[in-house]
Amino acid sequence: MLDARHIEIQRMESTMASISRSASLFEVSVPDYKHLRQCRREMRQLKELWDVIGMVTSSIHAWEATPWRNSNVEAMELECKWFARLIRALDKGVRAWEAFTGLETTVLNTLTSLRAVAELQNPAIRERHWRQLMQATGVSFTVDEGTTLAHLLQLQLHHFEDEVRGIVDKAVKEMGMEKILKEVQTTWVGMEFQYEPHPRTGMPLLQSDEDLIEVLEDSQVQLQNLMMSKYIAFFLEEVSGWQKKLSTADAVISIWFDVQRTWSHLESIFIGSEDIRAQLPQVPAKEILLPLFPPPSQGTTPQFLRPLDLSSSASCLGFTPGYLQQTLTLQAKSQDSKRFEGIDNDFKELAYDAQKTPNVVEATNKSGLYEKLEDIQSRLHLCEKALAEYLDTKRLAFPRFYFLSSSDLLDILSNGTAPQQVEVFIK
Repeated sequence: MLDARHIEIQRMESTMASISRSASLFEVSVPDYKHLRQCRREMRQLKELWDVIGMVTSSIHAWEATPWRNSNVEAMELECKWFARLIRALDKGVRAWEAFTGLETTVLNTLTSLRAVAELQNPAIRERHWRQLMQATGVSFTVDEGTTLAHLLQLQLHHFEDEVRGIVDKAVKEMGMEKILKEVQTTWVGMEFQYEPHPRTGMPLLQSDEDLIEVLEDSQVQLQNLMMSKYIAFFLEEVSGWQKKLSTADAVISIWFDVQRTWSHLESIFIGSEDIRAQLPQVPAKEILLPLFPPPSQGTTPQFLRPLDLSSSASCLGFTPGYLQQTLTLQAKSQDSKRFEGIDNDFKELAYDAQKTPNVVEATNKSGLYEKLEDIQSRLHLCEKALAEYLDTKRLAFPRFYFLSSSDLLDILSNGTAPQQVEVFIK
């Protein structure tokens, strides 16, 4: 159309030039033909404007055909900015035309949309973020390998620049949180307990590991920081789960070392030292019937030991029915010794069971483990209290023992049959 009008104006200009030449021969004044010159000026402006429009349109169409993930958005933005400079360089007379305003709006909107597309190319964007974008734009679409830039530009992203920026910022923050969670998971999947044998019994004892405690504290701090983030919603369940696991691990490790330390101290007294066990208060004797073996021959009445007084430390009983002589030595046990034997069995069972599960999180998060350790700890406290009362009775009997620590006093009492071991305390 512009070409046809250009030809028409050229013909009119040629006619005007011919008339002007003829008029000059007769010295006749010729009209100015201002309207024709205005048409020529506007035609030139239109030609420049539509050349730019054609250039912009063809470039945008070429961009729209490219897969959006492979789009060089940065280069497109630079070209859009160049288009904007061309538009500003056009004659001021065209700025009131709708074609100019439409072109300018198209370039600016495309530039804004390209910025949004560049942000959406962030690797932090996940499927859930695309759903949030659909909800914000009110348009449903599928993002896959066949998605082109045209599909995203159709979303009119220039109207949702703030929403896109918010979604991308959220995605980036969530990506950082996801990275931290993966690091925590990787760390604790490979974290294992180390054990060492007990010197006397060979039972596996948990080794103190400062690195493990430090990593545990660091992980708990990281998880606490994640919980304070405003973007925690998607990871809330996972973070809460890890917090619970590591909190349980922390509590179990703490009480385990406390129980293990107390058990190791008392084991050498209640089980390893016969001298002290013999001196602890005895359990009141109970009446029992003990059958004697081997059993009597057929036709005879089975022989039993009648009720015995077990309150003495050692009772030797002889029984000679003519065909059998048997001697039994019965010794009453301390109530606290019995209690500690139960503790010893329970703690050893837990220790051997824990050794079968080397992973820290799995071993410490077994159902009921913390409660079992609490029960053992409470019973150990009773044994400690009984031992302290026992030592007080010795100090009351011999006041100079007040000048000795409990450990030194225990050494003296446990070596009553070995004077050479006690000489170091005699001054």
